[in-house]
Amino acid sequence: MLITVTTDGEDIYNLEIDSQMAIEDLKALLEAESGIDTSQQHLHYHGLELTESKKTLEEYQIGQNEIIHMQRRQTSAGNLDFDVMRQHVLRDPRLLQQLENVSFSCVSFLPFFH
Repeated sequence: MLITVTTDGEDIYNLEIDSQMAIEDLKALLEAESGIDTSQQHLHYHGLELTESKKTLEEYQIGQNEIIHMQRRQTSAGNLDFDVMRQHVLRDPRLLQQLENVSFSCVSFLPFFH
């Protein structure tokens, strides 16, 4: 079956694959095509992230001529997601207190944590 994979970078991959292909195998194929490591690939179909790597396309009810969107997520510490950091600080009162005690130049960030 033919599926199309789009990316945030506006790349498009048209792939002829079997409906019994597992998500982990699709990611491996996309790594070969795009150069994006499988650990950085986040695949979405109709707003649902395809997180179960052993599940097949058919099990996700992905059929002929469907479109899957691939987002690339950075894994290095320099590219941490702001919302993840925010949630971490909110769960740890000590970090929140340390942030509140930081110099005046950082005060503008405090409303994001309250």
